[in-house]
Order: sequence, then structure tokens, then C-alpha cells
Amino acid sequence: MAIESINPATGETVETFQPHDGAEVQRRIEEAFQAYRSLRDTSYGQRAEWMHANALAIGPRNNVLLSVHFWNQVISITPDWRTLEWRFGGANATYPLPAADAFSGQHTPREITPGHVLMFDNGVNRGGYSRAVEFSLEGGTARTVWEWRSQPLNFAGAVGSARRLPNGNTMIAFGMPAGVANSTGPTEVYEVDAAGTPVWHLVTRTQTMYRAEPLTSVGAETVVP
Repeated sequence: MAIESINPATGETVETFQPHDGAEVQRRIEEAFQAYRSLRDTSYGQRAEWMHANALAIGPRNNVLLSVHFWNQVISITPDWRTLEWRFGGANATYPLPAADAFSGQHTPREITPGHVLMFDNGVNRGGYSRAVEFSLEGGTARTVWEWRSQPLNFAGAVGSARRLPNGNTMIAFGMPAGVANSTGPTEVYEVDAAGTPVWHLVTRTQTMYRAEPLTSVGAETVVP
């Protein structure tokens, strides 16, 4: 596994990050196979995939956040791309979580302010519901500071997203229809305020919706108040 920074004008690779040596790769492969065998067999088929890195995001210090789906872990890479800064959740975490607060199968984690990580927690190891959740990482301790669950509850066995908007609201997408990857469905999007009150709600006919993104316009139109 490698992460590359590429100059779009020239196609030249500017930076490359390869965080694991051979022994680490083998240890992580064995961990992933043992911990997630039942998940892959029932929901993902027989795949020789041991990480499923599903998101990258630039943090507030120019650190790079990497979401590793099968490890139930978010990794921060230092701004100089030289080493791992911290591991959040999962095995051997710098910031472990109590079992009651643990996330699993997560998507779109972002460090929205220093030490605060927002994500869509699919909850594949928990079942029952998925959620948007914000954690505080301070002094080697992680804790939940905000979370939101839809009513009625929606469990998305894969995909989904959570985005903090400039106005302080959060956009949350549940992207799996009922019956796929044990999901309850429907595919739907919410915008909720800081108190968790929905501002708007959209149920889609999309079979699978990977994520929802805010747009200021669709066809360069101007929105008049």
C-alpha cells in the first residue's frame, strides 16, 4: 500500500508514503483475516483484500488522514509524510476507544478541527444502526463528543458519509438499500443542526449511494434568497 501526491499539471509524483515494512504487512494481513473473515464471507465475498483503505483527507496541520475499513482504524500521517502520527481505533491504537464507543467499517473520517475527528460509523461489527459521530482526541484519550442516529434507525453495511458544513450543520448519507450487506435501508440523506434536529431529509431511489456532497449549484445557477 502506498499513498502518492501527484502534480496534476505534470503528472509527476511529488511524495510517496509507504508506512509498512514486510513484517508489519504480514502481521496486519493475519489480523484482518481473523477479525473480519465473517464480514467478508457474508457481505463482501471471498476477497484477498486485507485493508480496504476507503478515504483520504487533509487535516488542519496538513497531516493526512487515512481510513482503513477492515482495521476499523483511522491513521494520521505527519505533514512531512515521514511517519505515522497516531492510530485511532482498532488494534494497537494510539487512541483506543471503549467497546461501547467503538466504530467499525467507517467512511469519510476528517479532522475537522485539531483533535476532533468526524466520521460516518457504519457499525459493521455492532449492527443495528449506523451513525455520524465526532470524537475528541486529547492526551492519548479518545471520547465521543457528538453523535447522531436517524429515526427510524438505519443500518448501512457499507458506504455512507458525514460532512460538517460551514454553517455548523452536518450532512449525513446512508448509502445502502435494504437487504444489501445486511442493510436496513433506505438510501437517504439528512442535514442536521448541532442539536441533531433535521433541517432537511431526502430519500433517494439510488441503489447504492457512496456519499453525499454539498453543492452551491448544479448548473451554475444563482440561488436568490
